[in-house]
Amino acid sequence: MCGPGTKRLCCPKPVIKTLEQYDFKFATGAPRTLLTELSTLTFVERAENVVLLGRTGVGKTHFAVAVGYKVVQNGMKHGSAHSLGSPSAEEKKRSAV
Repeated sequence: MCGPGTKRLCCPKPVIKTLEQYDFKFATGAPRTLLTELSTLTFVERAENVVLLGRTGVGKTHFAVAVGYKVVQNGMKHGSAHSLGSPSAEEKKRSAV
């Protein structure tokens, strides 16, 4: 429960993670070439989805946060997991044709 004295536990500050900090030697599940390709953000320009799967502690969240941070730093439009299930304006246009 949140209350006086517990705010630090309940409301942690966001942590910025970058691709430069990503440990490719530790995260061996996905080919480095694939992760490098994703870090170019061309999938964002093409409005493609990416799903990261793997066991606990292999770097999925770090990579996702780092890519998201790079998207924002580059001033690109982006979506998030929170938008799953709700069609984008582009998807609505395509389905109307």
